[in-house]
Amino acid sequence: MTRRRARWKLWVQVALAVLLTADAGLAIVKWRMNVAASQQQLEEQAVRLRAEVAAIRNNLRRAEDVRQKMPKIAGECDHFYNEQLLGPKQGYAALVANLGDIAQKAGLETSGLRFTQKGESHHGVTQVDATAVIEGNYDSLVRFIDGLEQSQNFYVLDSLQLASSTGGRVKLNIRLHTYFRT
Repeated sequence: MTRRRARWKLWVQVALAVLLTADAGLAIVKWRMNVAASQQQLEEQAVRLRAEVAAIRNNLRRAEDVRQKMPKIAGECDHFYNEQLLGPKQGYAALVANLGDIAQKAGLETSGLRFTQKGESHHGVTQVDATAVIEGNYDSLVRFIDGLEQSQNFYVLDSLQLASSTGGRVKLNIRLHTYFRT
């Protein structure tokens, strides 16, 4: 029995040694897999961070470009504000004269010119809406719209609505707006 026990003890020791060796091998494999996974995560994070840095650098370049262009843009805005928007001293009389001149040069008849000031002044400008009825042939209407575009004053043509059409003449209700400096 002692021999059997000794043999049995030896087999148990060998089996334990094999199990411990296998366990150590599995632990090493698992550790390597964890290291590889964390290394891959770190590489992916590095790629994301490089992309963010590149995006931030591009934003900084654009911001620097804007900063360099700001004086020129501010000058253009001031020029637009002073040259294309009517001042409070010129007011509605200048607006009536300018729109009448554009209509006359286009060969149109105008009637019912009305103005409505919209709300309060914002950023140094006040919106003024104008409505009128214009009548003439198609070519005259095109010249009128071109005259609005070429005018020294700033106009936004909101709508053109057909009122009637007879004998080659078209009657339109127009609505536009402009701005006064305040």
